[in-house]
Formats: sequence, C-alpha cells, structure tokens
Amino acid sequence: METKNGKIIDTMLGIEDHGIFTCFITIDYGGAQQGFGGYCLGGDFTTKYIKGILKVVGVDEWEQLRGKYVRVEHGEDGIIKRIGNILKD
Repeated sequence: METKNGKIIDTMLGIEDHGIFTCFITIDYGGAQQGFGGYCLGGDFTTKYIKGILKVVGVDEWEQLRGKYVRVEHGEDGIIKRIGNILKD
C-alpha cells in the first residue's frame, strides 16, 4: 500500500449520465489528479458511505469537501482503497 496526501479539488453528488445515483471526489496530489467514488449508491449503503466521507474529512456538508486535504491509501493497482483525515489516523 502507498499513502499520499492530496487536496479535494472537485466533487459530484447526483445522477450521472446513465441514470445512476453516485458521488465522485477528485483529488490533486500536486500535479497529478485522481478520482475516488463512482459507485452506484442505493439503500443503507448510501447514507453510511456519504456520512463516512463527511466524517473522515471533518465537514458537515458535501459542498464543504472542496479545498480540504486528505490522506489517500492506494493498493498495488494504484486504485484508491481508502481516504482518511490528513491529521488524524
């Protein structure tokens, strides 16, 4: 696993072009960018997933995510596996 710090520069919460309810966060590592999310949201998972992201980043509203810094953990494949608070473990 590789860990990097990054800044959330863009967010999306809504219905994508195929009619799927989803959310997406774009993270900038200082020159390189990567997306996190894109999962089909529904049922209890949606509430837990969105509330988990807000809690980890330390905000109360989705719109407050932009400009916040996070710690990102990548798998061997380079895909983001987890995001975390930049100051707290």
